[in-house]
Amino acid sequence: MARDDRIIPPKIQPSAPPLIGSLEVDDPVLYEEFARPWDLCVTPTTAGLFLHRKTFLLTPAFVLQEESFQCPFRVFGMTPPGLLGFAVPIRLDRRSTFWNAPLHERGLPASLPGALDANIGAGQSHLIVLISLDFIYRTLAPDVASALVSAAMTRLLPASDIKIDRLKRLLLCTLRQTHRRPMMLEYPAVLRALETNLLARLLDTIALPGLRAGHRPAPVKRQRGLDRALEFLRDADLAGLSVPQLCGASGVSQRTLEYAFLETYGMTPLAFLRRWRLHAVRRQLMCPPAGGLTITQAAYSEGFYQLGRFAAEYRLLFGERPLETLRRSPRLRSG
Repeated sequence: MARDDRIIPPKIQPSAPPLIGSLEVDDPVLYEEFARPWDLCVTPTTAGLFLHRKTFLLTPAFVLQEESFQCPFRVFGMTPPGLLGFAVPIRLDRRSTFWNAPLHERGLPASLPGALDANIGAGQSHLIVLISLDFIYRTLAPDVASALVSAAMTRLLPASDIKIDRLKRLLLCTLRQTHRRPMMLEYPAVLRALETNLLARLLDTIALPGLRAGHRPAPVKRQRGLDRALEFLRDADLAGLSVPQLCGASGVSQRTLEYAFLETYGMTPLAFLRRWRLHAVRRQLMCPPAGGLTITQAAYSEGFYQLGRFAAEYRLLFGERPLETLRRSPRLRSG
């Protein structure tokens, strides 16, 4: 993991290490250069200082950035290849548009590789997320991935204001956390959890057309799907595992698998995976390695990067704080 506060355009490279940083430019030509992986032409629409600020997080599968603009301008050009992008507003200017449509429409402005045309108003600030299309197709069930890409083709992912606000708070929290605790990005489990959680929260936010609930799946199909899912979980990397991936391994739909887990364990597949990881952390704390172990290290190793939430869930599940578990861990002796 690296942190860099110089002016460096973030680029998605699957083999590259994660990167956090910030930059500030006061010239539209510099903005064009450092807006990569976009190919843009920028024209200010009023006189005055052009000032652009950006804070970003780059992982192998996505780019997350918060940016603000002081001067209004028009921007056109081409969106990044191989990436699905969307914007989450923070502070909107009513004159801002995306393909001549106001940015305050109900939904998230979205793009696929291709053309771009937008007007950005003075004082505008927003979040931009770019997700690798390859990651989308590898992580999601085929029907869900196709529905997401089809929705992005319309240039607007439908979502309610309440859900958009929740997504905005999550993304801002993620940016703040990674900049405050950059060491978390040194843990592969955290990176995988960040990426799968971001995609899952996007799916929770938008209303994808074409995915309708039908009749209750047959018991035999539910049991077969559960058995396959459990067999897959024996050797799976749980920190980066998404429910659609689990559905793909089990050969059933998400609805079928949810029915099966609820009937068997009284919890959804997502809750099951999270509880399984909490138990894995507890085992680490109870049996720490000879060189010692911190709670942060144990949490990060299982993909828990929101430490406050992790501690609260841990205490609720086990009736004690992680530190109490670590303090009473048995000291194993060889005899």
